[in-house]
Amino acid sequence: MVENQEYFSPGELAEYLNVSKKFIDKHIATKRLPGAVRVGRLWRFKKIDIEKRLAIGEFLLPEKV
Repeated sequence: MVENQEYFSPGELAEYLNVSKKFIDKHIATKRLPGAVRVGRLWRFKKIDIEKRLAIGEFLLPEKV
């Protein structure tokens, strides 16, 4: 059974986090946003993964070296 998951678009995520769309775009490019899923050319972000990262107080994923 597949759970019904909610996803944010980049614009919705920016609004949810009260940050600019430019911030979201920057971190899409650096692959530091949690829950990122690419559907064709579009990015979506799993709400549950976003909320988990916010709950631990470390939203962005670590930079890859």
